[in-house]
Amino acid sequence: MKNLKKLMCWIALLTLLYLGLFTWNIKTHHLDWISKQWGLNIVGMILLPGKKIQQEVKEFWYNYIDLRRVREENKILEKKIKKLELENISLKIKVREWERIRKLLKFTQKKRWKFLGARLLLYKQVDSEFLNCILIDVGTKQGIRKDLPVIVPEGLVGRVLNTSLHFSTVLLISDTNSRIPVISAVHRVKGIVQGLGDEEKIEVKYVPITAHLAVGEEFVTSGLGGIFPKGIPVGVVDSIKNEPTSLFKKVLLKPCANLSQIEEVLIIQVPSQQAINKLAPKTDLVKN
Repeated sequence: MKNLKKLMCWIALLTLLYLGLFTWNIKTHHLDWISKQWGLNIVGMILLPGKKIQQEVKEFWYNYIDLRRVREENKILEKKIKKLELENISLKIKVREWERIRKLLKFTQKKRWKFLGARLLLYKQVDSEFLNCILIDVGTKQGIRKDLPVIVPEGLVGRVLNTSLHFSTVLLISDTNSRIPVISAVHRVKGIVQGLGDEEKIEVKYVPITAHLAVGEEFVTSGLGGIFPKGIPVGVVDSIKNEPTSLFKKVLLKPCANLSQIEEVLIIQVPSQQAINKLAPKTDLVKN
């Protein structure tokens, strides 16, 4: 009974307190404001972590999607860049090729000289006798015959060694079997250029020890021997040595043509002596 009375008292007390607060709130509205503020705070505290998690997940997802998209775009751009680089390399090669062709076309053509362009197919073809040879893509069908001079705009390359219907081998001036009559451009010193098997150096044989010659002086073909026309640049004097036991100087030249970087050449189609004789005017011999 005592517990029941206490419970009833507490209920009555709480009811009176509630009615008092309710009446006070009707007049002042303070409890409404407090409940509103605290309710918002409680709701906010409950929703805020979830909202943050949602935002983080959303940002992570979008960043992941964006990253995937960026990676795919980067791959596409890399492919395009590689393609453009290849095209650029191709264009550079074509420009260089046209530059070389332009130089070939600008080479001064002398009287009775005819040029035929050719491309190098194989460098340093090894023959049983000749080691410094190149293979070019023209032959007898294009009018090529043995011993025709082969040049580049910078100077002499060599002479045609062997021919077939569509291909020919060229003996380079660097081969030890190559011998070319030459003359110096300034002091007019004559000699025979012979290869040493080295692309960087060739030697002028039979230069008298008393001959005047200077480093840097150019040697050109002398026109003697009937193979090479006169005036084609062959090499520039690189060194001169006087041998004590010899009557001749040891003269080394640096070839005017870069023999290690040949790609296109010109063959000088000098008319044969028979063709020259046919073109020469005929005269009647009058016997006295």
